[in-house]
Amino acid sequence: MNGRKSIAWPLLAMAVLLVVLPGLAQAQFTEPPPHVFIGTARVNGFPVAAGVPITAWVGARQAAETTAGGGGQFSLLVSAESGDSLSFRIGELAAEQSASWQLGARDHGFILTASNAADPCFALPSGARDLAEVEPPYHEITGKATVNGWPAPPGTPITAWQDFDDQPRQIGYTLAGAEGSFALQIIGIADLITFRIGKMGTRENLFSGRSGRGTFKIALTAKDGPCTGYGSGTEMEELLAGKFIRAFTFDNAAKEWLFYDPAVGDANTLQTFIPGRAYFILVSESVGVSLNGNYQELSHIAGNGWNLIVW
Repeated sequence: MNGRKSIAWPLLAMAVLLVVLPGLAQAQFTEPPPHVFIGTARVNGFPVAAGVPITAWVGARQAAETTAGGGGQFSLLVSAESGDSLSFRIGELAAEQSASWQLGARDHGFILTASNAADPCFALPSGARDLAEVEPPYHEITGKATVNGWPAPPGTPITAWQDFDDQPRQIGYTLAGAEGSFALQIIGIADLITFRIGKMGTRENLFSGRSGRGTFKIALTAKDGPCTGYGSGTEMEELLAGKFIRAFTFDNAAKEWLFYDPAVGDANTLQTFIPGRAYFILVSESVGVSLNGNYQELSHIAGNGWNLIVW
């Protein structure tokens, strides 16, 4: 098949050229890839509860927002300009850390800390500290996850959810293995548990009892668009044979950046490469490769390894 050749963009021209490229209806790039911060948020030394806002600021302007997951973990994708000084907030509290924005960079293990003398148990609902730090997961759910009848690609997030005060909160997280297999450990309450494969809700759910521990086996199924031609981050690594550094795409429906970086494991938000969608690929040296059956040349010229490709 005749592939579409990728283009390595000079950094100063990237944002302008992106908005005029044809054939990118699946992903509307209006700005360069963001700076990714992956880590944990803590107040008074304790991880914040799931759902607490984590924000980045350039002066008085909010540049990005996300919410903490279990154990205060977060992934924050910040769009700004080279050299901008970033400050951070945990909820309404100013974090002690700051950073300098860099194009497409990734800070892993980034810890945000803040103090709140008025509330020594800030963001920890009743019993949450004991639950998070003492009790192990009391249920393990194993099985296989499929989308449109096909096994979920390795690395696809499998998550469990319960409603707390009419708000869904994540109570379990794992990644699909070979043939969509997974083992999901959860801590929750005696109530209905729902599941997601990636961002897709499943047809199955489970009622969990608070007392006792146990193992359940369940097949999770979801339905989305056609899976033919999908690729995975692991496949991208193998195809580029050690030359792959990082990939970004913009989810135009959700209006958010997704990324895949081999070094960050569970924190990746980009799990599948979809036919017809555009991706920024950062490589360490020039390489020619067949992506989804199309030959593409990824360039690394004068220190610039960013390429825009269509899967």
